[in-house]
Amino acid sequence: MPASEGSIQTQRQSTATFAVTVFIGSAVFLHWRYAGMASLLTFKALGFFVVGILVAAFALGLAFYGMQRSLMGWLARFATDPPSPTYLSLAKALGTGLLALEVVAGYLLTRAAFFWMYV
Repeated sequence: MPASEGSIQTQRQSTATFAVTVFIGSAVFLHWRYAGMASLLTFKALGFFVVGILVAAFALGLAFYGMQRSLMGWLARFATDPPSPTYLSLAKALGTGLLALEVVAGYLLTRAAFFWMYV
């Protein structure tokens, strides 16, 4: 059964929002840890956040949205009506793993950009 356009748009927005949240959290942590909280009040930090938010929303958000869609397509081949407990456990575990992967990838990319810009 195809998903409605509204649910697809909501999934795109939530994936991009999560990517931006990971970026902001990682950037604030990196500023606090390596440059000091006062460095957040500079124009360099403003540029870092503006560009980083855009890149996180579009690059990370779209990449993980694509991964979610392909994962859902792959899982749909194994779905039964009603879904078995094993299927539901697998879907939940894969979704959690994908979120964890997004957090790690977002942090590592933010860290690389931070050190490239500040060191």
